[in-house]
Amino acid sequence: MKVGNVIDELLRNFFDSFEFADYTQTEEGIEKLFNEWTTESDGRTYREIFKGNIEPFKNLIHDLQNQYYYYTKTLGWKLSTLPFTWRAKFNELGWVAGQTDMIGVDKEGKIHIIDFKTSKYTFWNAYPPNI
Repeated sequence: MKVGNVIDELLRNFFDSFEFADYTQTEEGIEKLFNEWTTESDGRTYREIFKGNIEPFKNLIHDLQNQYYYYTKTLGWKLSTLPFTWRAKFNELGWVAGQTDMIGVDKEGKIHIIDFKTSKYTFWNAYPPNI
């Protein structure tokens, strides 16, 4: 399983699963989630996927909590991570397709596509600054 697929599944569970959300409310819950929750796509625990290192997992959950509160509480948006596939035909490229990570609807009813970027390496590790 690729990192992006794991994160996509984690995002969908985080934003749309009430059972999953119960785990993320406390540090003990996050640890239980890390040790016991299995992925739908390959049945591994997050402990196995993150090779026993809970800190990046905790950081990710905390980042998601911040994003959730920002969009829902600060901006007042409604969110959905139900996948939607977009398709378009470009004259010289042909057909391309992509799937949304999350769609937000703001207070005025405008639709926003939110795309979470994942990488095996952080930006600075992959492209160190010239300092």
